Amino acid sequence: MNRRIAAYANDLRAAGVERPWRELWMLVAHVWDCSYDDVVLGRAPVDLMRNLPDSEATAQLDALGALVARRAAHEPLAKILNKASFWKYAFYTTRDTLDPRPESELFVETVLSLYADTAAALTFLDLGTGTGCLLLSCLMEYQNAHGVGVDNSADALLVAQKNSAILGLDTRAKFIQSNWNDKVDGTFDVILCNPPYIKNGERLPCDVLFDPPGALFGGDDGLGAYRDAFAGLRKSVRQNAGQSITGSNVLFEIGQGQADDVIAIAQSHGFKHTSSAIDLGGCVRLLTFVPQHSREVLN
Repeated sequence: MNRRIAAYANDLRAAGVERPWRELWMLVAHVWDCSYDDVVLGRAPVDLMRNLPDSEATAQLDALGALVARRAAHEPLAKILNKASFWKYAFYTTRDTLDPRPESELFVETVLSLYADTAAALTFLDLGTGTGCLLLSCLMEYQNAHGVGVDNSADALLVAQKNSAILGLDTRAKFIQSNWNDKVDGTFDVILCNPPYIKNGERLPCDVLFDPPGALFGGDDGLGAYRDAFAGLRKSVRQNAGQSITGSNVLFEIGQGQADDVIAIAQSHGFKHTSSAIDLGGCVRLLTFVPQHSREVLN
């Protein structure tokens, strides 16, 4: 067994996996249905295999080899394990959804900076919800909050609903199949959106191509989704008795170098840029907007 496992680690290393042994142990834990710590500390799979017939032990090693082959072909570990870490939680993910990525945690950080009272009964709208990681992570921080996740993919919504159930949020989160907010009623305190923003035809790392194209590509200039999302967004933001729109914060993730263009699109639809958040790579990654008053829009 040790020789086969060592060979699998070499396969991962040869494929360019940066931490082959760490990822191999994660795959081992997945196949043997035990914890990563059990594997690292030597409690498994050795202990588990002692009670297995040789045929079953061989079958599990073969299953491990199949997963190693997938990882060596640059399939993301999250897609193989159907699990990705985001914020404080593990989210179920499939090929029907964009894998949660660390830079998107800026959404949760920004919301927490905007609303210090975590007891606030905020309402959230998450456009293009995918796994639901943005909406659900925010709801876990705000125990009295409710939210709606929207996606045009029925398969992605099944993933989001499963994550909602895992986190015990079924009573506070609901999900709607819709093209942006077309079928969404009501207004919201916070609107979140991580749209597809990669230019059509742009070359991408191999592992990114395992995500659904509809969650990646935003047209010839990468900005098509921003135009579509902002076009109908004003109906979903807060409006006071004086008929001037106020109160909501709208957060959009963007690609590198897209800030000026996205701000211009937002302004053309009556939204004012209020702040930007920088990712760990030093790039502007998140923009926050508020609706402009009716008089400001007319001017």
